[in-house]
Amino acid sequence: MAPPVTCTIIASNYLAHARVLADSLTRHHPGERLQVLIVDDPDGHIDQRGEPFDVLRPADLPLSAREYHELAACYEVLELATAIKPTLLSTLLLRSGSRPVLYLDPDILILSKLDELTQECADHPIVLTPHAAKPMARDGQRPTESEILASGAWNLGFIAVGEGAEPFLEWWADRVRFESVVDPAGMRFTDQRWMDLAPGVFDVHPLRNPGYNVAYWNADQRPVEWTGERYLADGQPLVFFHFSGFDPDRPYVLSKHQGAAPRVRLTEHPALRRLTDHYATLLQAAGLADCEANAYAWDRLPDGTAMTPDIRASVRRAMVHRQAGGAHQRPPDPFDQATLPAFMRWLASSEPQDQTPIPRLFQEIYRRHPTVRAAFPHPELLDFERFRAWANGVGSQEHKVPRAVVDLAFGAGCWPRQATPDWAPRGRLHPGFLVAGYLDSAVGVGEAARRALHAMESAGLPCGSFSFGLTLSPRIEREAPSPPPRSDLNTSVVWVNADELPNFLRAVGPTFFDGRYTIGHWVWETESLPESMADMDQFVDEIWTPSEYCRRAIQRTIDKPVLTVPHVITAPAVNPARRRQELGLPEGFVFLFVFDFLSTPARKNPAGLIEAFCRAFAPGEGPALVLKGINGSRLPLELERLRYQIGDRPDIRLLDSCLSPSDNATMLALADCYVSLHRAEGFGLTMAEAMALGIPVIATGYSGNLDFMHDGCAYLVPAREASVGPGATPYPEDHVWGEPDLDVAAELMRRVYESPEEARAVAAVGQREVLSRHGHAQAVRFLTAQFSRIQDRIEGGFESQVRERVGTFLAQNFAGRRRTAALARTMTAKAPAGQA
Repeated sequence: MAPPVTCTIIASNYLAHARVLADSLTRHHPGERLQVLIVDDPDGHIDQRGEPFDVLRPADLPLSAREYHELAACYEVLELATAIKPTLLSTLLLRSGSRPVLYLDPDILILSKLDELTQECADHPIVLTPHAAKPMARDGQRPTESEILASGAWNLGFIAVGEGAEPFLEWWADRVRFESVVDPAGMRFTDQRWMDLAPGVFDVHPLRNPGYNVAYWNADQRPVEWTGERYLADGQPLVFFHFSGFDPDRPYVLSKHQGAAPRVRLTEHPALRRLTDHYATLLQAAGLADCEANAYAWDRLPDGTAMTPDIRASVRRAMVHRQAGGAHQRPPDPFDQATLPAFMRWLASSEPQDQTPIPRLFQEIYRRHPTVRAAFPHPELLDFERFRAWANGVGSQEHKVPRAVVDLAFGAGCWPRQATPDWAPRGRLHPGFLVAGYLDSAVGVGEAARRALHAMESAGLPCGSFSFGLTLSPRIEREAPSPPPRSDLNTSVVWVNADELPNFLRAVGPTFFDGRYTIGHWVWETESLPESMADMDQFVDEIWTPSEYCRRAIQRTIDKPVLTVPHVITAPAVNPARRRQELGLPEGFVFLFVFDFLSTPARKNPAGLIEAFCRAFAPGEGPALVLKGINGSRLPLELERLRYQIGDRPDIRLLDSCLSPSDNATMLALADCYVSLHRAEGFGLTMAEAMALGIPVIATGYSGNLDFMHDGCAYLVPAREASVGPGATPYPEDHVWGEPDLDVAAELMRRVYESPEEARAVAAVGQREVLSRHGHAQAVRFLTAQFSRIQDRIEGGFESQVRERVGTFLAQNFAGRRRTAALARTMTAKAPAGQA
């Protein structure tokens, strides 16, 4: 009976082990040669003519050079060898004819014939050995059952496959392509945990013969004996022994993996000691010392740059996302000299899907190292500049970031600084409004601030802008800021909500407030402001808010002046060339709702709108409902909840994408009716915009939208007061907002659909009223009056105390981080010119 085709996988430093394994195979099966895949000899220096085995190279596998280089970039040597194991087995099985294929780890010694495996593979396409075929003693000695659980039930240092194993090998190769990692904390050990799944899917045969795959993990259950002629394991011929973790320089330890409490001690097993001494002698005779000196070829890039674990993790993350169907950019080939510069640029740039300027490599360093995460809890927000400074100095040195990546990330604008001007001192301030906020972000508060700036300019008021970028919301592309940034105006309108104000204080520092009158523009959507947010009133001199609803809620808990300053409402510019299909809208009658998942789905209540639509219309009855969201990918469970609720209704569409302001406005204009069944709104900008475009609006008759809505200009849904309840962060559970009547909402949706003339008449009234009461001219008059009032107060000797309070707050809340920040500044100062 012909033995299996036998193979192994090595790096060049394991040549001695492969020689010993090959000799042991030939000794028991004369004429058979071990097939050895060498993973790190790209230049072909190893010549099989001088070896007792046949040499295979990655080029012999069905992988392109780039695909193999990606694997070599993802993995350390052990991980790489296991990742390509099923591909090697598939290749050899295809070539072997009817013979099965046997894989053995290179640190194995064959001691008897392998004939039994040929028969086993004839009966079963997949043959494996479990780590333990008997219960393990729970005595605290190693390995423990928990360690076996962590590394996998099967030992993949041995596997035999025969005819019919092809689907299994394809499945296995796909799973370990980028998921063959050594991750003890995640209970993953290369390919072995994947094999735990195989018996449930494929015909896996456990080989329980105690003579196969004896090693440190089962040698206590399979005692080794020497008869004077052969070795036995638990009374059966020992076919092969697996010297996993054995080091000839420490011959008194069976395996380094047993630690200080080994389950098997060589001094207690003389036959096993004889065997390990013999194996050590064979390795030395095979040139172990010289082979171990061979450097691993994939540890360095073509220019000599070290391939660090953080770089490998960056590549693997991108490949895992791509394998799962994500849109992440494929990294350029790092081991091709021609594409190496592009690979460095890839590491130094950010992934567009992540919506952050932090370069990929530094993102990976942050993810992988708990000490870094502890030092910089909010690298995209509060700790942005400190993290950037650390990365440009100490961080790059500690984590061996390639010099080329540092140069690109900090010298070419890949990781820009946050634009924070030097604020003019109080003696050089001039009358004027400085509007600070999310001016470049696709959020309602950013749009409101942009409109206020435009109104100030139209009024001829001195004004300037400061874009505060610390937000996770998508950014919008704007032309050159108008009005431009200024640092010398005496009145600041900080368009940042109370709960996010600490981020702003940290970003701008105390000098931003020195000698200035500070206005906070706040919005809150329940009946009262929480005490934690009310405490933020110490950092403003007065508060503006867009509606009477918000003013009452805020004024209940603070003593500072609170003024209602309505948002500026204009009919947004639309693109007449855009068609419904291009924007995801169906033909026919469309109800539309636009919302941001990050604005708390429970408050925006898209689920209630879906329910009301389903009560109003049977499937296919005529109209369609479109819910247009953004940031759904950041709250995937909320997104899935809505998809689940929609089910198989073809007349309800859920879109999750960020459109340009023009496309958003065009989508509004193309809808037949806008619906918002919110539980609370600070103002309701999208509702007001729809009214300004002449679109009929159905909305909850509660909260800020009542400042520009009544029954004659919109369709109002009655609401009862209700507790917020759990799961609506940042709103406290015991706070109160409105619960819309979904039955009435359904009736109104059907009424608008069935009575289009009435709906158009209501929309016309709404358009006139919202533009006359909240339009641009009204805003200009209001802002001009506020400007005069505030300047009179300043000229009357008003002295703000905000600067001192901000300084105290920052000192008290961030004192623990001073040392890290100082070190980061020191290293930044030492950086070469152009690198800071």
